[in-house]
Amino acid sequence: MSQKELNEQEIKEILELAQKAEQKAKEMCEIIMEHSAKYQRWYQEAQMQQSSPPSK
Repeated sequence: MSQKELNEQEIKEILELAQKAEQKAKEMCEIIMEHSAKYQRWYQEAQMQQSSPPSK
């Protein structure tokens, strides 16, 4: 299969798609970090409740 050279417009389109993909990846990372922090707090609170003596 022979490769064709990309013209300037095609290169611009590829660059634009790559930039959109980068932005989406950053947004996903932020969401994952928020969820991770939320569940880490939840886990720590659950551990503290299990280790504390029952109230009288």
